[in-house]
Amino acid sequence: MSVLRDTRSEWGPLLPDFEWLLDDERERVTHALLADVERGGVYEPQLHDATLARIKRSIPMAKGQFRTQRLLRRPIPMILMLDPAFPGTLWASFGGSNAELWSPITPGRLDLWRAAYTVPDPTPVSRRARRQRIAKKMDDAILADVIVSLLNECVWLNDSRWGSAHDDDPWVDNESEMSLFDQYFAVQDAETQHPTRRPSLAVRTLWSGAALRIEEHFNRLFCFELVYSSGIDSEVITRFNQIYDYTIPPDVPVDLAAALMCGTDIRADDEGRYAEGPALDLFSRVVLAPGDPSTIAAARQAIHTTADAHQRRKVLHVVDHYSMEGLLSEALLVETDDILRQELRARLEPTETT
Repeated sequence: MSVLRDTRSEWGPLLPDFEWLLDDERERVTHALLADVERGGVYEPQLHDATLARIKRSIPMAKGQFRTQRLLRRPIPMILMLDPAFPGTLWASFGGSNAELWSPITPGRLDLWRAAYTVPDPTPVSRRARRQRIAKKMDDAILADVIVSLLNECVWLNDSRWGSAHDDDPWVDNESEMSLFDQYFAVQDAETQHPTRRPSLAVRTLWSGAALRIEEHFNRLFCFELVYSSGIDSEVITRFNQIYDYTIPPDVPVDLAAALMCGTDIRADDEGRYAEGPALDLFSRVVLAPGDPSTIAAARQAIHTTADAHQRRKVLHVVDHYSMEGLLSEALLVETDDILRQELRARLEPTETT
């Protein structure tokens, strides 16, 4: 008890906007954090076990800096945790986010931490300096199902989202509570898709205000685009990547990083190839660098160098799906498989219009 008393005496004056918890409240918070992990079900076994172990050994000390989700109007608290493995440090848990991605708070970096996570950043999403794209394979096949699953598991994300017709968050000036009738039409407008862009839905984290845009491709393949201002927890992210074999950019805010646990990242091996063959290699290049000359060159090379006809058909499917008609014409000129050649001819025949 002396540790708890000393911690409160040290940190209370530094964090006057937090409510310090009593014993029964601490038990309830711990139970809720453990339930969040079990309900989510998105962690790999090693990460799942480490997350549970850290929550069980840590002590919830205070809660505050509530954020309210726009649609459900549900208040989500930030919880400050005391982990005996790291004396002298408090750890911020964002609405029950992954315990291995808590943000550390020390007296020496308190101002920096407050600026990153407690002061709203007015910078529009479209003007945030950092953008990263990650290719993922998901259990859900439909964009709407992916976003619903994500919001169910990640309560530190705002529940309002917007579609590809919007370059920026259309909800930013609509924070007030609205009637269900008005909310219905606001949601319909916000989730509108642009006719010439890939379908996508974007959400924001409640504390750093970073955005996660999920772009639908095909065959359960999606692109997660991260849009954010550089974070302050690079040591936490780097350690997390090293232990759990992730490749999250180290300057990503931890509340955004915690939303990336779902699905399977599609990553190159040491030779720059992808484990499931040349079609997935090409898909990832298209997703991560759409329209880049190197992507076109990679598609051309895959057409010419993929010896197996079955794998080559998959490559051609990717080329066709992303409207590289010129490369389909090139493929027809060099194709040696009779069936594939017939399929290419049929695909390239002009469509009659009436």
